[in-house]
Amino acid sequence: MIDNPLSPVGASLTPHSRSTGRSVRRLEAVAHREAPSRLVLTFRLEGDIEDLFLPAPGPPLPKDELWRRTCLEAFIRPGSARAYYEFNLSPSGEWAAYGFDDRRSGMRPISIPTPETTSSRGAGVFTLRASLDLSTVPDLAAALPWRLNIAAVTEDLSGEHAWWALSHPSEAPDFHHPDAFTLWLPFPHSDPAP
Repeated sequence: MIDNPLSPVGASLTPHSRSTGRSVRRLEAVAHREAPSRLVLTFRLEGDIEDLFLPAPGPPLPKDELWRRTCLEAFIRPGSARAYYEFNLSPSGEWAAYGFDDRRSGMRPISIPTPETTSSRGAGVFTLRASLDLSTVPDLAAALPWRLNIAAVTEDLSGEHAWWALSHPSEAPDFHHPDAFTLWLPFPHSDPAP
């Protein structure tokens, strides 16, 4: 057990300039590496939530292509490696986890325990919290810092989409771009980022 887990890190996501979806006006995310291989993410979407496509809750099963609809995402690069991991979280409770050898290459599904998710919907706000146990992924269980890109795809009921991320280093939406991994989460009890 970690006696003094690192503090959560909050960030505002911005929509890519090619986004056409307008239901979400503000998207905030908080990342917390509460243990060496446990990541807790909280997403808060604000706007005309009644105009946002939110799939109905269902069994928390793995499913591909969640990014085609409203989907909340995290990309983790351990240390200075070129390899990285992608985690997709649907408001339905469905999820996906993938490993990559390099930018968009060597994609493969990876096995992790089912993420623990909760969500709530209120007037103008949708919130999703997910706890991911990454202890089965050797690179993410190692004593390495993590570089993250936190991202989201939002879909309006009209079918229009917006692509949200910490940064958008390319002309087209690309959550896999190496320069998009801008959030630093050190290994618990390690020195702060340089």
